[in-house]
Amino acid sequence: MARDAARSATFGRIDPFCWVLVAPMLLVGGVAILLGVLQIGIGLVGIAALVLVFDSWVNRPRPEDALRPGRAPARRPAASRTRAPRGDEW
Repeated sequence: MARDAARSATFGRIDPFCWVLVAPMLLVGGVAILLGVLQIGIGLVGIAALVLVFDSWVNRPRPEDALRPGRAPARRPAASRTRAPRGDEW
């Protein structure tokens, strides 16, 4: 069931850092619309919406990330680069 949902998912979650770009664009676009500069305001709001949709599409879940019962995750955490000291190195 989880594999089918992951396979059919077209969009994922939006990266929080995406809002650093989108929020000012929406704010300036909204102000431009209120001031009567419709073409610039609608353009900025449209571009901000496209950025959100693109970010959500890029972060969609991949089918191989879906867990099957009894199997390990597809990705494993990277091995630690620090080496534990041996007994004779103290």
